[in-house]
Order: sequence, then C-alpha cells, then structure tokens
Amino acid sequence: MLSTGETVANPGFGAAAARRIGKAQRKLARAARGSRRRLKAVAHLARRRRRLANRRKSYLHQLTAAIAARFGAIASRTSR
Repeated sequence: MLSTGETVANPGFGAAAARRIGKAQRKLARAARGSRRRLKAVAHLARRRRRLANRRKSYLHQLTAAIAARFGAIASRTSR
C-alpha cells in the first residue's frame, strides 16, 4: 500500500505458470533416471521456472522504478 492509499494489484501470471510447471514436473517424474528424455524434461522444467522467476523480477523492477519516479522520497516500515 502506498502513502496515497493506493494498493498494487497482484500481476496474476503465477497461476498459468504454476499449471505449466506442474505439468513439466509430472513429465519429469515419469521419465526414467539417466535417460535422454529425463535430461530434456529437466531442461524444460528449468526453463519454465527461470521464465517465471524472470517475469516476477521484471515486474518488481518496473513497479519499483515507476514508484521511485512518482515520489520524491521512499520509506519503508513494518506494520504489526
């Protein structure tokens, strides 16, 4: 929540990515250890996870850059 009372919505791209990651994990679980198919499944799963991490990181960077451009000073506090 910002000092203006504005809240930032969740971008919501995690649900679709979670389905894809789950599917890739199941495919990996069914592949035999040491097989070429398993190596491909590991690479595919890593790619899916890396893409989600990059999207989250990019969104956070764009959001914080926009907030920093709008406001002169930024302060953080813990709310209990």
